[in-house]
Amino acid sequence: MQTVAPNPTSNDCMGKIWQLIKHIWVSRGEYIARMDIEYYMPVLVMLLIQFIYSGMNLSTRIALLEGMSPGVFVMYRSTFATIFLAPIAYLYEYAILYYYYFSSIFFVIIIIS
Repeated sequence: MQTVAPNPTSNDCMGKIWQLIKHIWVSRGEYIARMDIEYYMPVLVMLLIQFIYSGMNLSTRIALLEGMSPGVFVMYRSTFATIFLAPIAYLYEYAILYYYYFSSIFFVIIIIS
């Protein structure tokens, strides 16, 4: 048995439902096409974090199966994390302190005048 798609130009009930479904589908497709990367950013970040976790899990398993001591592995992991995160933390804190420093100077100037 062959299924026939309803004719969108007919005036019966199925035709009106088909037109409504087509309108919703097209308008939603246009909406999704107009969205930028910010709409998908949470999902992309989630996928990135999952890939990082799986990479860490695989590298841990490989290193421990090759005979690396768990204590040495923890030391290496902490060292690499510090090397990676220290510049980010320094720049972030510098930006915050820079903002608070100049906003407090501005506040003191306003109070003095």
